[in-house]
Amino acid sequence: MDHRRVVITGIGPVTPIGIGCKAVATSLRQGRSGVARFEPNVDHEGLKVDFGAQVKRWDPSPWLNARETRRLSRNSQFAVVATRRALEDSGLDLHADEALARRTGTILGTSAEFEWIYEGIVAFKTNPRGARAVNPLTATNAFPDAPAAHVALAHGAKGPNLAVSSACSSSLSAVGYSLDLIRTGRLDAVISGGSEVPLTPNTLLALSLVRALSTRKDEPETASRPFDATRDGLVAGEGAGIVILEELEHARRRGARMYGEVVGFGETCDASHIVAPDPKGREQARAVHLALEDAQLDTSDIDYIQAHGTSTPINDRTETALIKRVFGDRARQIPISSIKSMTGHLLGAAGGVGLVATLLGMEGGFFPPTINLHQPDPECDLDYVPNVARPGKMDVALVQSFGFGGKNAALAIRRFTG
Repeated sequence: MDHRRVVITGIGPVTPIGIGCKAVATSLRQGRSGVARFEPNVDHEGLKVDFGAQVKRWDPSPWLNARETRRLSRNSQFAVVATRRALEDSGLDLHADEALARRTGTILGTSAEFEWIYEGIVAFKTNPRGARAVNPLTATNAFPDAPAAHVALAHGAKGPNLAVSSACSSSLSAVGYSLDLIRTGRLDAVISGGSEVPLTPNTLLALSLVRALSTRKDEPETASRPFDATRDGLVAGEGAGIVILEELEHARRRGARMYGEVVGFGETCDASHIVAPDPKGREQARAVHLALEDAQLDTSDIDYIQAHGTSTPINDRTETALIKRVFGDRARQIPISSIKSMTGHLLGAAGGVGLVATLLGMEGGFFPPTINLHQPDPECDLDYVPNVARPGKMDVALVQSFGFGGKNAALAIRRFTG
């Protein structure tokens, strides 16, 4: 099917392993863990975990003034700052171009506004002033679309503005929907990706109750170990991964730098279990097949897979099985990695950050590693680029995200060659 082509012209990461492309690329090359004991801002009293992947010593003052900082949750701060960096990287200024502003959308993935909701409940229940102690902006900031709304307000994007909330596949699905909006001619550019701040007591407790979190307290920096036989759960992380998607000819006319082309998207649902994936990976595999079909690619074209790789026993086995199901004998020849070994699991923002890491690897000529992989699981027997980044040319890559409720998303990207 003929449609307009879509490229990525800007990247803006705010992550536990760095802020900005250069810092994140360096951490990926070095295999640096962003997991550590919680900083004082995270209330973990009474919980089984005292560590996670935080954006360390976060200070928004270089990008946000004091009033903006007060009015925005940490989640929205990440989204606004990551978008600012992505737009600067892209060279787009929506405030200076009214016509483009109206044809630029904002579609971000996030699971929920955990922080604002939690703080509002605590204030209401514990402060003697009761309801008067609750921030009045809770009415507009407690919804999943708050980061997207604040991004548009800050940067002047006047096209469609919405949030995609589909658990851990949220931000990759947001990019997939953005792709369609540009392909069909409704928009010329979209701010997409996602942000998430799940490091609140209610979220950490909820993840603990379903036995999803690692409790490896003695060595937090090694706790996230996808595909390793000793893995015992995910490590919660926070941050944002924002990209600027742009119609190819529009980008060409202004001489934009192009990190890559988005060529295919697939999405399915297991309809099997509210938490666990279908152990046979059938619908996950179908999402990958749909992305390849959409991109008009064969399995032999794929040079790299950015895996979901959560470090939970069932996810990593299932993902390995689905890759074998899709790629057959060639599965063992494809470098596969999970940056969650370094960033932790950013829930709704995970796919956006995974996409950023893949683009940086594509541009920089390396495959990001899966760190902390020292004792391979016999059921996870593929090439996960263990522990050390590997030099190599990446022309075509897949990014995979799978969420609670059986939500599956796969995105195909290709090096831009003209």
